[in-house]
Amino acid sequence: MIEALRSKMRRMRSLFRFNRKALRFAFMLEDVMGGRFFEEWKEGEEFVTPSRTVTETDLVMFAAMSGDYNELHTSEEFMKGSRFGRRIGHGLLGLALSHGLLFRTGFLETTVIALMGVDSWKFLSPF
Repeated sequence: MIEALRSKMRRMRSLFRFNRKALRFAFMLEDVMGGRFFEEWKEGEEFVTPSRTVTETDLVMFAAMSGDYNELHTSEEFMKGSRFGRRIGHGLLGLALSHGLLFRTGFLETTVIALMGVDSWKFLSPF
């Protein structure tokens, strides 16, 4: 029993050492990647992200993942007679894509732990 506890403690210490090394590596990456903390963002700041083409597969996969098969998003024929003249992308797909594009800038590298909320998102026009 005591030997089992000692073995478990050795494994935990080994894990701790590994995590400390990984943490040190993450802090070194911060200098290279240019991560920003909350205090470093300026209101109204604009920047350019990499490009991203939204494909048929994106729309179909998002409908499947979310369970939102509304014809607004899935039927080109249904939407031909609408004021948009074509089907429109899911609003939440747009939010997800924008987060992915922001992540690709490198601004969130090693500085963001969790997305806690989106308070002022507005869907101004369909995509």
